[in-house]
Amino acid sequence: MRRRPISIALRFPLLITGIVLATSVLLVWAAYRHFATVLRDSAGARLRSNSSLLATALSNSYAAASAQTLAVANNGVVRAYLRTGTDRVSVDRIASGLLADNDSARLQLRMVDREGVERFVARAPEVASVPSWFDSDSTAQHKRSPTSVRFSPLLDAGGAVHYEIIAPVHARADGESLIGYVIETRQVRARGVDAVRGLIGVSAMLMGQPDSGIWTDFEGVARPPSVPVRTDSILSLTSPGGRPFIGIAHAISGSPLVVWLELGEDRILAPLHTFVGRMVPITIFVAMLGALFAWLFSRRIANRIVTLAHDFDHVNADLSPAPLATGRGLDELQRLEESFRLMSQRAEKQAQLESQLMQSQKLEAVGRLAGGIAHDFNNMLTVVGNYSEIVRGELAPDSPLARDMDEIMHATAHAAQLTRQLLAFSRRQILQPLRLDLNEVIRNAHRLLQRVLPSHVEFRLELDDRIGTVLADPGQIEQVLMNLTVNASDAMPRGGRLTFRTTVAELDESGEPSGNVVARSRKHVCLTVVDTGIGMDRETVARIFEPFFTTKPVGKGTGLGLAGVHGIVTQLGGTIWVYSEPGKGTTFKLYFPEVAGTADPIARTPVSPVLEESGTVLLVEDDPATREVARRLLERHGFDTVQAADGRKALALLEQQHAQIRLVLSDVMMPGMNGIELAALIGKRWPAMPVLLMSGYTDAELHEHGDDNIRRPFIEKPFTSAALLDAMLRALYTTEDVLRSR
Repeated sequence: MRRRPISIALRFPLLITGIVLATSVLLVWAAYRHFATVLRDSAGARLRSNSSLLATALSNSYAAASAQTLAVANNGVVRAYLRTGTDRVSVDRIASGLLADNDSARLQLRMVDREGVERFVARAPEVASVPSWFDSDSTAQHKRSPTSVRFSPLLDAGGAVHYEIIAPVHARADGESLIGYVIETRQVRARGVDAVRGLIGVSAMLMGQPDSGIWTDFEGVARPPSVPVRTDSILSLTSPGGRPFIGIAHAISGSPLVVWLELGEDRILAPLHTFVGRMVPITIFVAMLGALFAWLFSRRIANRIVTLAHDFDHVNADLSPAPLATGRGLDELQRLEESFRLMSQRAEKQAQLESQLMQSQKLEAVGRLAGGIAHDFNNMLTVVGNYSEIVRGELAPDSPLARDMDEIMHATAHAAQLTRQLLAFSRRQILQPLRLDLNEVIRNAHRLLQRVLPSHVEFRLELDDRIGTVLADPGQIEQVLMNLTVNASDAMPRGGRLTFRTTVAELDESGEPSGNVVARSRKHVCLTVVDTGIGMDRETVARIFEPFFTTKPVGKGTGLGLAGVHGIVTQLGGTIWVYSEPGKGTTFKLYFPEVAGTADPIARTPVSPVLEESGTVLLVEDDPATREVARRLLERHGFDTVQAADGRKALALLEQQHAQIRLVLSDVMMPGMNGIELAALIGKRWPAMPVLLMSGYTDAELHEHGDDNIRRPFIEKPFTSAALLDAMLRALYTTEDVLRSR
């Protein structure tokens, strides 16, 4: 079972509160570490300074004591006594004077000859016996010939600590002829040592020799430092009990001794601990107050996020059939992210739809314009073209006017083609669809298309015989092939290769073979047209289907070719896709829906249609000029004509002369009764009467005025005399075949 996600309304305040508390703790911890480092550095500096001052003071004290001992050794009475052994009374007086003064550290005064034999000893009144370092076997030989005052190591005298000052006695004042030694034994005792420790703020104050096991705390024997002593170096240590401290040793000048100071970390950090102890409650209070404000502030933000997420959920539920994000175990932020992603997709799709709508509106606007003028314009082209043909037929082949009439006829045909292109891209072209084999249409048009291409362009056909049939107007397909061929020819000025390829295409449910919106999901026939020309950039590709857009110079193109291709393919229910890059050629893919059944035969217009016999034609046309030129064409080919300007007049004439009338040729768009309604009435009353409709209107407008299920013979304006006679022939024979089948 999927666990429901914790709401951001709870997670976000908890997160912010945790951040505030964690930040407060980190700040306090960082401040503690910083000030602890500062205090340690300060303690080290203070320890170094105090050890130097204490060592200097002790050095001065030892210098004074050694000077006094040396003065005794240089006394003439002492010299005489050690040399001759006489005048002991004077020596006793000197010793008694020294031991009786205020220096309580003097314990004993001895005099020995150079062989170490004791010649004199005097002790302080309270001292019974004092062991002597000078007499020890291990050092006596070494000590017999000193040249200056020396100090012995510290000596343990039953818990008390003392040392000896040894001064040489010479026979003469010039320092020659060593005759003995004066040895003064002194006790290590410092007055007010506790006050000194408190004054310099140390935990321990020791004195000793680095390589000796006897150390003193200036009151008695004390434990030595726990590490080897290095002078003038601050050492970080830990006591046997686990208490951290720092220590420093400083040499006492003029002696083999050093002074050692220790300072425990608890004493170093005591001020900081006191400060922290006072600040912790304040810090906790400030942190909790900040956390409270953070909670309240984040709750406001989180509640807005929750509300916004719920609103987006409702919007997505209304706009998307997909399940809501809450059903997939997402929290509010993830749902918002999902919502914005869906919004982005919808915005992108909306932009595509707007672009398609804008393009459709462009086509619709131009299509309405084209449809509005098509009827009248095609009537005029019919008049101009056929009168030109009549006049051209009356001129001799070598007449100068014949070439002029040819130009008029060529311009008329070109104008008619432009009208068809306008109707094609706006999907208002008149359709006469058949089931077509696209391969057959391409093969039939191959020779004509080959003539359009320059000789240095290779033309290839790669046609798949497995494709099905498509429902299309053969003329429109040929127009598409021609426009694509011309477009490819212009793109390959230096030669290249043009390939027409047919394949079977299966489109997915969205109808997007390449990510583009196309027709409904079904089997399609795909026509791929590939050229190796100069290609196009993205900006050009995005506009190639716009009406009147062209990359050709002024006067070289109308901008209706590819727009017409797009309109025809769309009108046939298909889609078109294009890919191109500069220097890499262009690929067009045209998808036509496949239909069931075999291909229908394509009717071909005879070069010179001939009717077995003429007869009377009822000509129904509201435009006088078009009616007159149609009459001239019919009478030139042996037909008699009966004319009517509208449908009602035509019915009246049929009532009177239907036995003599062989065919009705009627315009579609007429005031009152239109041509399709007229054909329907004729079919009911005179079923054997052939009716041929003519119009320059669009296929959609024809369907608005008739029954789509009734397919009648039709000819599109403007037309030539040959096309008119061929359409009349098909109308006559089709009607006769229908009657015989009944």
